[in-house]
Amino acid sequence: MKLTESQITYRETQDLITNEFGDYFEFLGAKRLLGRIFGLLIANSKPVSLKEIAEKLKISKPAISTTIKYGMQTEMFKKVYVPENPREYFYTMGIDFMEMMIDPGLKKMQMFIDRISDVIKFVENSGSLNAKDADLMELYERLKYLEKAFGIVLGEYHIFGKRVRQKLSDLRDNIDSTSVRLRCGE
Repeated sequence: MKLTESQITYRETQDLITNEFGDYFEFLGAKRLLGRIFGLLIANSKPVSLKEIAEKLKISKPAISTTIKYGMQTEMFKKVYVPENPREYFYTMGIDFMEMMIDPGLKKMQMFIDRISDVIKFVENSGSLNAKDADLMELYERLKYLEKAFGIVLGEYHIFGKRVRQKLSDLRDNIDSTSVRLRCGE
């Protein structure tokens, strides 16, 4: 069967999405395969079986399964039941995958602040600040500045995260809820 021009474009678009997200996730320091699965699920309007994912990505089923488990733990992917194929596992995007992208940024920033705070406490507890060493004082002041500056950024990021979560919630409420339920297996 010969494909139409639009069918060819559709398939090429699916491939492009799959590979672009693979590259993007790899750039972020995540597994490229996680991004490719993410892209594949975005590119498909219906749930996709483990077997189909493995075939489309030309990757072994065990590698796909392991990566999907991680994606499900982070609520990026969701396992759905397909009555026509009760013995196969199917997957789709988790509806709130965008929200989960906010949390790692918050955690990483807080970890950074905690590390700086630990170093500041070390310097303060060392008793060396009384010695008025210019290099130590300059470093101490720089660390105090970073602690406060990142505290401000973290506070703003929390506000940003709340606004984004609310806007995503509003968006979900305003779009065609039937298509969202079908897409996300609800």
